[in-house]
Parts: sequence; structure tokens; C-alpha cells
Amino acid sequence: MVNANYFLYISLIFMFLPAFVFFLTETTYFPMLIFVVPMILCLVLYKEKSKLLPKILILYKKTNFKYFVFLYLWILISGCVAFSLGYYSFNRFLYVAVLAFIFRGFFVFLYPALTLNKYIKLNTIAKFFYLAYFVIYLIGILEFFGSFYNISIINNIIHFLSNIRPEDLSIIIEANSRLPRIRSVFMEPGVFGKFIVINLPIIYTLSLTKIKIYKNKFLNIFTKKTVLFLTFVCILLTQSPIYYIFFLIVTLLYFYKSIFTYCIKNKLTIISILLMCFLVTVFILNSGIDWNTTPFYRIINFLEAIPKLSLDLIILAEPSLGTRIINNMNQFLLFLKHPIFGVGFGNTGWILIKHFMQSTLPQTMEIQLNVANAKTTLPMTTNAMYLLLYQTGIIGFILYCLLMIKSITILEKIKKYFVGLEFLYVQSLKQSLLVLFCLSIIYNQGFFDEYLFFLLGIVSSIILFVYYKRVNL
Repeated sequence: MVNANYFLYISLIFMFLPAFVFFLTETTYFPMLIFVVPMILCLVLYKEKSKLLPKILILYKKTNFKYFVFLYLWILISGCVAFSLGYYSFNRFLYVAVLAFIFRGFFVFLYPALTLNKYIKLNTIAKFFYLAYFVIYLIGILEFFGSFYNISIINNIIHFLSNIRPEDLSIIIEANSRLPRIRSVFMEPGVFGKFIVINLPIIYTLSLTKIKIYKNKFLNIFTKKTVLFLTFVCILLTQSPIYYIFFLIVTLLYFYKSIFTYCIKNKLTIISILLMCFLVTVFILNSGIDWNTTPFYRIINFLEAIPKLSLDLIILAEPSLGTRIINNMNQFLLFLKHPIFGVGFGNTGWILIKHFMQSTLPQTMEIQLNVANAKTTLPMTTNAMYLLLYQTGIIGFILYCLLMIKSITILEKIKKYFVGLEFLYVQSLKQSLLVLFCLSIIYNQGFFDEYLFFLLGIVSSIILFVYYKRVNL
């Protein structure tokens, strides 16, 4: 007889795939999610129908789920206010703030929260995630060789696995270095770079531990020996300079204690390495290399523009980053006009289009094209902080911060109840959530991503597991 848990493993895979590519409605895996996951969830809830309401009540009282509920209630309140004042379409409010949020938020959050702690062990989830990272990075490497050598069979497979939009193909195939930029299963290279950075703590923790991840000796050794290497290669091949910087920052913060201790004990070695780096740098700078043929030219141009404090120069030096800066500044100015309730969650309609059209801030070519072609909505790149500020007001943003901070601090408190691989996963999951939260504040990470909801659901599941274990329910 087939173990019913295998169906849950299948649903975990189908939940993982669309959640981790960030853009659910544009991905190959969306139809799988619609049919498979609800079916499995209904099966689980049917088996425990008498325990469902008590379990949800415990979930609300004991986990980070209540902060998620608070935020959603505020989204509904602010949306109703925005609609009543006439600058938020009721159809948009119903579709985004009600229906889409229930599916993309509550559903993706509740599925792991209600099922994983009961049916799937935490060390199994850690193993699954680690193997998934390996496969995603390996796909990225294969994509590079497929593009570089024009291997059609590889290119066709990658195109099927990813959720690439036709208009984005040019930025992936072409790069100033004349090397193809890789995206693996993601929409574009920058999103792949972000994925790598967010999951660095988990990769480092599981790759460097002496604890066995898999019982199979070959799989355990092979993945540990290769995942770190694949991570470094993939981040370079995304050719996304801003994520090079984030990658370096996260790495230094993760290893700062080890680096400091090593530097104290090996002063002579460190001095020799620094001297060698200095000599190599001098040689490179005097070798006549055309930096415009490397991805680092974007970093150099941007750093040269910063001291001049000119948005126009930043836009010329780094249009992609310039677009984000201008978007964020405009959204903040719109927030100042609606500081309490905002303009409604998901409201990218006429009020935002009008604001951009009347803005005196300089605009990149991307913004100009988006504004010129905007009819009912204005597509833009943003992060959770500015998005929530202008759409839900200061209260919505504070509730988001409370949700993230509480999730991280609760994991810190309960990690002592785990040992071995489970402890390592809880510790590294906390660190990855912190990286994700920081990215959502300072750069390009939205709030409406299934990936965030899915991880928060796993956090709730871990908290529930500890609660059941301690009170012996």
C-alpha cells in the first residue's frame, strides 16, 4: 500500500517550485500548484477535521501567524478606506487585496504551517531544500554551456523550466562581457542572484557541517563538495553587480568571527595575502584591460557617480539601479500624501500613473516607456518597504516589520529544542529570513512573493512542532 505521506512530499515539491521562482502567475508550474496542492491540503484537513479549528487557534496564539493576520486585516481596512475615498478601484481591491492575497498569502502560508510539522520531518525538509539548491544551481551551469555553445536541446529544456518572458531574452543572452547571463529556473538573472544571496546562510551551514545530510554516502559527499562551488560560479555567471556586493556582504557577516580569529592567529599570512592582492591589483590596473567588457564596469561607473550626488549621473551609470531609486522616491512622495491608510494594497492604477506623470524627478528610459504605455496599471520594480508605505501607510509597514522580526526572534528562542541537522536548519533559516528582510528594506524584494509566505509557513510549522512537543499534545 502506498504511504499517504508520499502525496504530501509531492505537494511539497509543487509548492516549492512556484514559490521559489518568485512570480507565481508567470511560471510553468502554476497549473500544478492549482490542482495538486489544494487536493492534498483538503485530504489532510479531512483526516483531521475535528482538530482543524483548535489547530488553527493554536497556530494563531502561539506562532507568527497572528502577525500575518494583523497585517492582512489592516490591508483590508486601508483598502476599504482607499476605495471609499475614490482612488482605488473596487475590482482591483477585490482581485488583489482579497482573492489574490487569500490564495497567494494565506494558502501558501497555511499549507506548510498545518501539514509539515505533522506529516513531514524537519530534517526531511532540510534535505529536500539542500538537494533543490543543488539542482537549481546545476541547471544554471547547464544553461551557461547551452547558451555559450548554442546547444538547442539544453536551451529548450531551460526555456521550459524557467518562467522567462520573451521581452527579457535580450538581457539574458547579451552582456557586455559577451558571455551569456544565466537565470536557471527564474525569470531573469537578477532574480537568480537574489535567490542565491537569500539562501547563502543555509548553503554555508549545511555545506560546512560535519553532520551527514543524506544517508547515502556518495550523495552526501557529492553534494557537500559541489554545492558551494556551484553557488560561487552561479553568482558570477548571473553578472549582476549589485548581487555580487550583497553576496560579499552576507559572506563576510556569516564568517566574520572565523575571519577575525584567523586574522589574529595568522597575522603574517594575512599581511602576505594583502600585499599580494595589492600587487595583483596594481598589475591589473596597468594592464590595459577594457573594464567596459566586464560586468564590473557598472560598479565602477556607479561609484564614480555617487560623490557627485546626481540622479541623472546615476541613471546614466546604472539605469537598472536608477530605475529602482526613482521608483522608490516617487512611492515615498506618494506615501507622504497618504501616510496613514495609503492608496490601497496592490493599487498601481491611475493614482500612481498620475503621480509619475506629474513627478519632477528624472526618469530612466524604462520608467518613461512604462508611463507612456500605462493604461490601467503601472509596472515597476520596488521593494516591500516603499510598496507597503505608499499602499498601506505607516501602520501596514510597521505590521510587516513586526511579522518579520517576530518570526526571526521566535526561531532564535526555539532553536535550542532541536539537535543535529534540524538545529542547523532552524539556525540557518533564521539567518536567511534576516537576509530576506534586509533586502526587502534596502533593495528589491517585494512583500507579495510566495517564497516569503512559504518560508513563514515553515517557521509556523516549526513553532507548532515545539509547542506540541513541550505540552505533550
